[in-house]
Amino acid sequence: MEERKAEIRKGLEALFNTLLALCPAYNPLILRLRHISNMKTSKALSLYPVIVDEEIIKIFTGLFRIKLGKYVELESGSFGREILEFANVI
Repeated sequence: MEERKAEIRKGLEALFNTLLALCPAYNPLILRLRHISNMKTSKALSLYPVIVDEEIIKIFTGLFRIKLGKYVELESGSFGREILEFANVI
């Protein structure tokens, strides 16, 4: 019985830590996504020059479906938009 309680406690701690990692106060990716969303792309690039890196652009545009036009836009229904909405809930 004690082993089962320890196992459940360990699982709950892992779940809590995972959710906490998504909290905007602790997750630098979420902070940056939130910060650059709807910002002029030129300003975002000046604040975060690492975005210019070809691999980072592939991640932003492919995984998060971020459009880098005049403004930084998160596509509706994209992983980037969904993760920000989830982070807002927690």
